[in-house]
Amino acid sequence: MMAAKYAGVPIRLHTFTGLIFPSKKGLFQKLLIMMDKVLCWHATHIFPEGNGVKQDLEKYKITSKPLKIIANGNVNGIDVDYFNVENVTIEEKQKLKNELNILSEDFVFIFVGRLVGDKGINELVTAFNRLDNPRVKLAFGRSIGVGAGSFASSDFSTYSTAS
Repeated sequence: MMAAKYAGVPIRLHTFTGLIFPSKKGLFQKLLIMMDKVLCWHATHIFPEGNGVKQDLEKYKITSKPLKIIANGNVNGIDVDYFNVENVTIEEKQKLKNELNILSEDFVFIFVGRLVGDKGINELVTAFNRLDNPRVKLAFGRSIGVGAGSFASSDFSTYSTAS
């Protein structure tokens, strides 16, 4: 953003798709706030992904520029054609289940996201542990490059209360 401003780029857009500083404390939080303020100063237009991000930007006085929320407040749409279950063969599904030790009678919850407190991961694990049922498993997704025919056990790790 800074380079674009100093290179004379007339329109410089920045999207905030999440904020780190609200969950931090002390000097580190102040540093992150300062960095976001500098970034906003160099941008001509700022787009928070939703109301929560917008409210935090206003609460912490990150910028006085107008904030326009992107679309309906969520940038995480899903390409239903790309992630269509019919694009994955029965053999590929079974191979993944075998590698993750998932049986046909198991019920699997899947979490895909950053493993940080503000995404609700602590509450999810606490609730999951209360189930105390070996047939219920929790899968954590990572390396989200999965799609038609490209699922791999390395994209997930599973956890069971029986573990």
